Amino acid sequence: MLAFASKYTISSLSQDPEFQQCGSQLSELPFVEMATASINQAIDECGDEHPPLCVLQALILCAHWLLCKNVRGRAWRSLGLCIRHAYEMNLHLVDASSMGDGSSHGQEPWVVKEEKRRAWWAIWEMDTFASVLRRCPTGMDWKQHKVLLPVDDKSWSQGRSKPSCFLGTGFISRFKDLAETGSKSKKAWFIVINSLVKEAQVLASPGPGDRFYNGWLDTALASDTSNAERYPWESNSVDGPQEIMTKLRTLENSLQYCMTVPPPSLNYEGQFLDFGEHACNVRTGKSSELRHRHSSIFGIYLMVELTKVMIHKYQVFQPDSQGTLVPHNF
Repeated sequence: MLAFASKYTISSLSQDPEFQQCGSQLSELPFVEMATASINQAIDECGDEHPPLCVLQALILCAHWLLCKNVRGRAWRSLGLCIRHAYEMNLHLVDASSMGDGSSHGQEPWVVKEEKRRAWWAIWEMDTFASVLRRCPTGMDWKQHKVLLPVDDKSWSQGRSKPSCFLGTGFISRFKDLAETGSKSKKAWFIVINSLVKEAQVLASPGPGDRFYNGWLDTALASDTSNAERYPWESNSVDGPQEIMTKLRTLENSLQYCMTVPPPSLNYEGQFLDFGEHACNVRTGKSSELRHRHSSIFGIYLMVELTKVMIHKYQVFQPDSQGTLVPHNF
């Protein structure tokens, strides 16, 4: 409860007469601080046993609140704690015996497994977001987890199992696999598109020598040999500039295909997005539904455009043969 209320600080409520009647006991401490203290106490009480899922969910809410403020030390460490607890609880193996058909294997009901999947993917989403901003490796290993993508909210709330799939390793396969399940889950489609952002960021961010990357790229593209010269930023990489450029082009082509696969209801085609504001004003009762739908459309479109930026960031203002800066046409 405190974690959910963390976006409201005590100072913002201090002028409310009803709040003042509650006394001054809470007047100096934001909800997120109290939530964090309660979470830490609950974790300490677990000793060497892993905490229950509800504690991890509260920790996820607090980490999300911190990451919305910034991606600095405290938020970064809080996210790391979420990741460690998720692995400790074996959330990365929730569907180790599943074939993606939505059926329940073992003793756990499907709805319980789905709740664990959602906790895992919530952490995954925060991990991807934070690692892109900080230009750091992700804390979660994408190649070593067996967790099906989440189904749509309505099916989960009604306890109806739906087919899903794992996050594929190939650029195109992850979209094809999800499309074949017939999934209309907004979150699942956001996750697979968001994964391309991280792929592009990793490929297009060589490291400390970024300011020289254009020159190195020109050299690599002009070379006719496959054994391109190794550069300092490549010391820990098996790919040279030519290989990286090829992968970025493959990713760009994959992105063009992937934009045609999601359900039409999630595509942005220039329509006006008011995030449910009009429905709220006319009291239709659908403002929450529209807000979530428009947020999903906007979020997916934003990830597509961010992937393009990551792919082309070294070419956007690359000089042409006459030395003129020509912006890349997206």
